[in-house]
Parts: sequence; structure tokens; C-alpha cells
Amino acid sequence: MKKTILLILTFIGFAIANTGMLTSKEEPGMGAWLSYELATLDSDVDDFEGSYQINFDYMTTLGLEVGLNMGDDNNNAWKGLELTYHYKSDKWNMALSWNRKLFDDFDNQDEDILWLIGYSNTAIYGGFGGLSIDGGDYEFDLIKVGKIWTFENGMSTGITYWTSFASEAGFDKGILSIDLGYAF
Repeated sequence: MKKTILLILTFIGFAIANTGMLTSKEEPGMGAWLSYELATLDSDVDDFEGSYQINFDYMTTLGLEVGLNMGDDNNNAWKGLELTYHYKSDKWNMALSWNRKLFDDFDNQDEDILWLIGYSNTAIYGGFGGLSIDGGDYEFDLIKVGKIWTFENGMSTGITYWTSFASEAGFDKGILSIDLGYAF
């Protein structure tokens, strides 16, 4: 039964948990999203196989978005939970997000990710984030920017670029992903 529900949600719509970005203030909603990392811009990485993430999330009237997700990072499957609080104003909005990834094949390698994201009413967004592996200290060296376009039929597509600004590879060596989804 669980596999059937996940399969149905996968076909309904697909990106990252963006339902809160696409709903109006104090409007509840649900969304199903798929995000696929197309490429790394670092030409020195030979073994990049891409990764995907599937999310199903619910936006409450209180501004809290709750998401269940699963994905695969270079053949390392994981399941996760995401909690995001959205603060919305007239022109710009903010979201504070926590995501927990539980890897299937690795003990003591689970990840916690915090993001502080600003976004406009036209779904242009950017933010800073931090990563903690297995309960260690957070390293706040992540940055991402993106844009989401919504069509008349309710489907959405977007593009995201993210990188670590503290990496030796440099800011221009990040990962480019495409997002597809539907918020209802």
C-alpha cells in the first residue's frame, strides 16, 4: 500500500519542497516534487552520476511546511523529513528549513541540513545553508540560487544552482539541478 501511494504521488507531480513558496500567505496546500541534479560544473569530477530527490509536502495555515522525501545521491539511497517555517511579507519572504537525511547503506553518516532562504513573490530565491554529518558541528558554507516558473495548468518547473563557497574548487564549481512539481 505504501509503495502504491508513493508511486501515485510521484506521477501526480514532481522538485525540492517548494509548496510554501508557491502558496499565498496563510493558504494551506500540498505538493509533490522531483529534483534531479543534471551536472556538476567542476570538470575535475569524473564520477558524477547525478542524484534525485522526491518530496511530498504539506503547507499549513500557520506557515509551517512538513515534507517527507526520499532520494539517491550517487547510488546512496536515503529517506528524510523536512520542516520549513515560512515568513511572508508583501514583496519578499523568508524560509528557515531543516532537513534530515537517513542513509540506507551508511551507519553514522546521516545528514542534517539547515537553510535560510529568501524568495520573492515571483519565486526567485537564494539562501545560505549548513551541513552536519552524524550529529557533528554544522559547517555553514552552502549557497543556492534558483527560479521557479508556474504554468496555467498548475505544473511548475525550476532551475537551481548550489555550491559550497568554502570549497577549494571555487564558487563556479557547483551543481545544477532541474525541478519539476505540482502544488495543489
